[in-house]
Amino acid sequence: MRSLKQQVLFLFISTVLCNYGSLQRGLITSGPCTFPLPHSANFSVFCQIPYHKTSYVCDPGGILSRTEVEMLQTTAIKLNMTSCFCSKFENCQPGIRIAVVLLPFVSWNSIRECDPTYTSSSISTSTILYAQLLSLRWQEHCDADVIFVYIQSWQPERLRTPLLIPLFGNQWPHLRRFSIPIVTSARETTLTSLENAMSHASRLIHVDLSPAHAAIPRWALAFGGIMLSVVVAAMYVANCISEKMGQRRQKSLVPKRGNEKFRAGFGGGVMMNSSGSQKKKSVMMFRTFSKNNHNNNNNNNNNRL
Repeated sequence: MRSLKQQVLFLFISTVLCNYGSLQRGLITSGPCTFPLPHSANFSVFCQIPYHKTSYVCDPGGILSRTEVEMLQTTAIKLNMTSCFCSKFENCQPGIRIAVVLLPFVSWNSIRECDPTYTSSSISTSTILYAQLLSLRWQEHCDADVIFVYIQSWQPERLRTPLLIPLFGNQWPHLRRFSIPIVTSARETTLTSLENAMSHASRLIHVDLSPAHAAIPRWALAFGGIMLSVVVAAMYVANCISEKMGQRRQKSLVPKRGNEKFRAGFGGGVMMNSSGSQKKKSVMMFRTFSKNNHNNNNNNNNNRL
């Protein structure tokens, strides 16, 4: 009886280990170009969607527990985020369409399967490329606004540095500059890192959709152009008027030539009259002086006689 129980237990453990080994090998060999498609039969099982009961979470390695996925779902509802796989699992709902992919490890060989010429060994560049290739593969089935790709480590170097990249979709090309890998802290859990990344992405999208960034109506542009033309015309007219008034002031300050001649002639005549009178006075004084001298001389002569 014991041998039968031991055999059953051995078969159970072997089955679990075999499934786990096949899953791990599948993760290593499943690159972004060979990742299961959302419409394929093994996609739900591969992503453990029946276990997590959340359509936008693909967690083949079981990084998150069911409770953590429920907490993540609560955060997504608060941020008005929905699944991008609405065409397969549920009806499309208004909101920010997302997908969350969690991978225990990824290899550079999986990227080289898509691009044999890829030789970069940069973790940051490889993470971005992996997310872009996966988004391109899912494009027809998952038109996501943001895809969150979480990678715990890279193989075969076994670099245990968790990276999280929020990859914005084609409808947000100006937000692609924020699609950079985030090195998660060792103190943060995977759930906390995902919630922070989702909150940051939601803020970026809502700021972009705010009225300050909305498109300006055409009538407002036309009205603004007309008002600008009126202001320019008014400034031109005011400038012309000020120039003419300045010219008139300058003309009024300059004396006329006739007045100048009159002033010069009047001044010259006064000077000539004054000089003539002075000459007459001097002549009369000279005559009086000479006459007095003549009389004095006559008197002296008479006295001598």
